[in-house]
Amino acid sequence: MNTFEFLHRNMASILLPNVSNDIVSDCSRAFKTSYLRNAKPGQKEGKPGRLSGWAIVKEGELILQSDLSLSHPNLKTADTRTKYQAWFYELSNFEPPICFLGFTQSTTNLNNVFLTYDLRVVTICSPSSFERFNYLTEPGEDAGQAHRLLYKAKVKHAV
Repeated sequence: MNTFEFLHRNMASILLPNVSNDIVSDCSRAFKTSYLRNAKPGQKEGKPGRLSGWAIVKEGELILQSDLSLSHPNLKTADTRTKYQAWFYELSNFEPPICFLGFTQSTTNLNNVFLTYDLRVVTICSPSSFERFNYLTEPGEDAGQAHRLLYKAKVKHAV
């Protein structure tokens, strides 16, 4: 199974009202679409917006920090954990494949989206780049922020 087949089944088909047979196009649309958010206190209805914060895509489960006004049995929204807390939990309870996503205001470039199958090759994906590292080894001087923070959490919780 490739990344787009996985994301089509476990993300795009959950978020989009209708999907096509063009899995790459549907995945791209899932990242670009504005979704209705739940209303905040004092608001009559939520406002639309693109995905924000972070996401974890697993087989049969999509977990979002975004508070979307969508209902699906495989969708969990409004997760209050930080991205590093959520990613650390998934790495500690690793069941591949999994996709770790961080969102910004930029549109996610599909060339930066990868699945993680092995703790020795973890990939944290973001709209304009990705960070790949061996979660089982201590980060070196040139390690990225995700590797440093996730490894620090791993050592802290090992005590």
